[in-house]
Amino acid sequence: MEIALSIPRFVFKIGVKLAPILLLGLIIGLVVVPFSASTSSTKSPPPQKRIAFVDDDKDYLEGAIEIIADFGGWLVYPFYSCAELVTIMQTAQRFDLYILDFNLGDTLGTECVPLIRTFHPGALIIGNSFASEAEEAFRKIGIDKLLDKMNPRAIPNLLKGMP
Repeated sequence: MEIALSIPRFVFKIGVKLAPILLLGLIIGLVVVPFSASTSSTKSPPPQKRIAFVDDDKDYLEGAIEIIADFGGWLVYPFYSCAELVTIMQTAQRFDLYILDFNLGDTLGTECVPLIRTFHPGALIIGNSFASEAEEAFRKIGIDKLLDKMNPRAIPNLLKGMP
């Protein structure tokens, strides 16, 4: 009978000695871990801004997208014509910034500006060209900035100033 009673006493003695450690583990598991998980999840990264980049030159567009990706903070949606962009905008898609080439093959970037403004009146629009007549035409139609297409490395500097 002593053996049967000594086992529970032994277990009880170990339990009493381990109780503070078990209690501490319980507190850490129930309070500290969920608290740290909830505070870390509230610090989500800021949402990336979206650019609609319209240019019929696929190689140039891919290079510009690479430069913007290296800069970070922006998602670029490539469009090879104004018609492609307008089709997407008809589905209520909006972008934080629109970059338009002047010569889009079958149309001019300046013809695309009023269409963008129809769907997105407060849109930020950047004209992008190396054509000499582009600057005046883009400014006349009311774009926000002009980018020299011969210097695509200037894109990050331009994006720094965007809201």
